[in-house]
Amino acid sequence: MEKGTMGIDLDDFLEFYLLDSQEQIERLGAGLLDLERSGENISLINDLFRSAHSLKGASGTMGFTPIVELTHAAEDLLDKLRQGKMSVTNDIIDVLLAVTDKVKLMLGQVEKRMNITVDFFDLKSQMKMLTETGALAETAPAGANSAPVNRVTHNENIINIKEIINNDINQRKTEVKKAVDFKLLTEEQEKVCDALSVGKYVYRIDVRLSQNTMMKAVRAVMVIQRLEQLGDVVKITPTVEELESNEDNEFYILYSTNEAPEDIQSDVLEVSDIDEAMVSYFVSEEAETMKISDLEDTAVENLTPTENGTAQVKVEDAAAEKMIVPMNASRAGDVSTTDGQKEGSNQVHTIRVDTARMDNLINLVGEMVITRTRLVKIGQDLQAVNPSEPLVANLNESNMYLGRLMSDLQESVMRLRMVPIGTVFSRYPRLVRDFCRKTGKKIDLVIKGEETELDKTVIELIGDPLTHIIRNSVDHGIETPEERLAIGKPEAGTITLNAYHEGNHIAIIVSDDGGGLNLEKIYEKALAKGLISKKEELSEKDIANLVFLPGFSTADQVTDISGRGVGMDVVKKTITSLGGMIDIRTEKGQGTSMVIMLPLTLAIIQALLVGVGEETYAVPLSSVLETLLVKRNEFKAVGGIPMVQLRGNTLPLISLKDKFDLTEHEQLNEEVYIVVVGLGDKSIGIIVDELLGQQEVVIKSLGEFLNGIPGIAGATILGDGKVTLILDIASLIQDILISR
Repeated sequence: MEKGTMGIDLDDFLEFYLLDSQEQIERLGAGLLDLERSGENISLINDLFRSAHSLKGASGTMGFTPIVELTHAAEDLLDKLRQGKMSVTNDIIDVLLAVTDKVKLMLGQVEKRMNITVDFFDLKSQMKMLTETGALAETAPAGANSAPVNRVTHNENIINIKEIINNDINQRKTEVKKAVDFKLLTEEQEKVCDALSVGKYVYRIDVRLSQNTMMKAVRAVMVIQRLEQLGDVVKITPTVEELESNEDNEFYILYSTNEAPEDIQSDVLEVSDIDEAMVSYFVSEEAETMKISDLEDTAVENLTPTENGTAQVKVEDAAAEKMIVPMNASRAGDVSTTDGQKEGSNQVHTIRVDTARMDNLINLVGEMVITRTRLVKIGQDLQAVNPSEPLVANLNESNMYLGRLMSDLQESVMRLRMVPIGTVFSRYPRLVRDFCRKTGKKIDLVIKGEETELDKTVIELIGDPLTHIIRNSVDHGIETPEERLAIGKPEAGTITLNAYHEGNHIAIIVSDDGGGLNLEKIYEKALAKGLISKKEELSEKDIANLVFLPGFSTADQVTDISGRGVGMDVVKKTITSLGGMIDIRTEKGQGTSMVIMLPLTLAIIQALLVGVGEETYAVPLSSVLETLLVKRNEFKAVGGIPMVQLRGNTLPLISLKDKFDLTEHEQLNEEVYIVVVGLGDKSIGIIVDELLGQQEVVIKSLGEFLNGIPGIAGATILGDGKVTLILDIASLIQDILISR
């Protein structure tokens, strides 16, 4: 890992840098899509410029030169846009979005501790070409039609500038309360002079950290990154390395910018553990001895002699104007924090935690749940042997209280794992936009329910299946603009992405208003591929579900979007592995909806324990609708599947003994228990021998060798130490639906 410019090994800050940079690049990508829709939005362009500048500054601090070069070129292009010298075009948006893609690849290499090898020179050349040869806004010629100008005599202007500079230096001397020697090098002195010569402010920022602040160097780097968004940090003293190793809680920054002191102060105070920030105009021996003649020359260059002997100040060349205005403007002087600000600056509402630590916490809570279950079992056994023993009663009472505490702890920890699904949804506007550019289709993506929360593990795995579904909606579902207009539809199609809670599950629906599935074509393709026979009687739903078969595709030609016959089978496999299910609803000429049902969490669940023969199984309680006691003679077989009448409806049944090939009892009971389970609008009945009770269980993976067994979601350890399999309700329901 390279060292940063402050002389400290910045590898310690890499995690923070990656998090911050990924946020900036996501913000940049989303903002570019908004800009493409809204057109010339100067506020949005400024936000994009700040994101690019912040990313460049942070990357420069960490020493990642390729990212700096690429974002610097993007920054130049955005600067042209915000100055109004160029108009927003599709080409500009395309190139800048390509920048975000390249930076993501670079950040991926950084995260893996690899050298950055991503080639970006072609992209950099494209941005340079756009910057230099883009459509510049027309500027009015100087002369009679120019904007009104200020007129002063040439000599008077020079005298005024001298007086202003001298007065400003004298005023700055009285503003600085504590002498700080920045020990500026020649190069740094030149930076200060250059900033002043072009009309920028040069500030000294005094930052005081809270007492007992941990990782002081990290706070300093965070402040530098914020400041780099809107200016240039010339120097920090003491250095980041010295700050971490000594006992000082203060550091000082030399900073050039166009921003006002109060804005700088509020920006610095947003960093946690900053107690106070004081912003003042910079005064040093170097600044005082800076040649007045240099500034005079700069000002004189901005003056154009006229025929009547006066000097005309060019408004569009604002160097002289900026030198006058900032120095005469009312000054905030030393901007110190109020008591209210100090108090608020110490409040930290969010923290970032490594996911590995989070997973470890979940595992520990899971082990506590298992241990608590064993304590309950021990208490019950002791109660059976010594029912009148007071100590046993005390143990069981303590177990009850421990159970309540564990339930609260489990709920709190589970909430830590919950992530808004909007983190996944946010990638699809760009995806749909790119697909539209490739296909020539016009599509509006409507996103709803992005605040709906889902388990982190599910979030990580659901992205690719949703991408496959959206690809198919774009390529197969939505018609071309010409086709839509011909049949009386709006020119632009609509894809809706919606998420909402339904009981202890989350429903994700991807729907489009396209032509719907061509069921006849699907049926013919399935026949041609030998996936079905003509003898089979298939309903429309059965035909629609054929798209989930491996290698199935109705596309006449392969595109780079879809049509290869891979995707929908992977979608179903992934969703099933998460304990969910997917259903298709389609109507010819009206569109198609893919309905996905997923469990909220995959870690700790409430389960109903059932006995089947000599085996015990756990049924996720979130899927249990009710339990029934039914006589065997009430069963009716339809198509080889046992059924039972339930309140006027037919309920399909599945026997775990038949499913898992378990040994039958020699003597069958006349009555059996049926556990009615459901997911979405689908429900089945599971035939079991006995109901053993409800228990909190920790879902454990079966490992690679046993993973993916149909009907089994995982395993858990009961209070007596026995391993029990957890049923995969979605898989069982899918089996019944297919066999029907």
